[in-house]
Amino acid sequence: MKKTHECNGLEKRNFFDRVCADFGCNFDEGGVEKLEEALYFLQSVWPAGEIPSVGTTYVRWGRRDCPIHDRTRLVYEGFAGGSYYTHVGGGSDFLCLHSIPTYTSRHYSGNTAIANVVGVEYRDSSLAGLFDLSLIEGRTLTYQGVPCAVCLVNGNNHLMIPSRKTCPDGWTIEYTGYIMTGGYTDTKHASSYICVDDTPQAIPGTNGQQHGAYLYVAEILCGYNVPCEPYVNGREITCVVCSLL
Repeated sequence: MKKTHECNGLEKRNFFDRVCADFGCNFDEGGVEKLEEALYFLQSVWPAGEIPSVGTTYVRWGRRDCPIHDRTRLVYEGFAGGSYYTHVGGGSDFLCLHSIPTYTSRHYSGNTAIANVVGVEYRDSSLAGLFDLSLIEGRTLTYQGVPCAVCLVNGNNHLMIPSRKTCPDGWTIEYTGYIMTGGYTDTKHASSYICVDDTPQAIPGTNGQQHGAYLYVAEILCGYNVPCEPYVNGREITCVVCSLL
């Protein structure tokens, strides 16, 4: 007999809001039964007694896995997506596309070319001198596709701090990295700043300038309302993702 998670009504609603949306849960339409299905699924992911009643999610850019500690679990792995680098429209943020997509029965035949999402690739030639490439075949990261992972951490909050490699007192380091975004010369649209893991992985089979959306390491330009002390002009911007229990 399967061991169920004993939780009160508020905890069940937290599960529903944060996790069970993937199961199509609806408390007005037999959602309790769906919730139980979700809990059984979670028990296959978390060891017994370790399922968090409250958690927060973040994207680990540049990796297909989550940090190894007892408070963080993988929700799904996928591929970084964004707008094609020469397009002047489209979204400015990057998406973590699920590695196994699902579709509805409704679709339009053909490519409407109204809005596009493409894969993201590392473009910066300076990556070898900054990143630990021990997980990259051939130790070459440039022109390869960018993976991502959505992680659930058993805590109340998380944040990304640019220009830091350590977390405030009481916070836990999830991962460290460098701030990356689209290039200011070849990317024709605004793109968001993301924290890419400093021990990155790549999407297998994507090496070879397939283009798409681009990622470059961001550097600080001090003097433009950013003080040159303690900042150093031209230095790459570090980052850290932190969680709070």
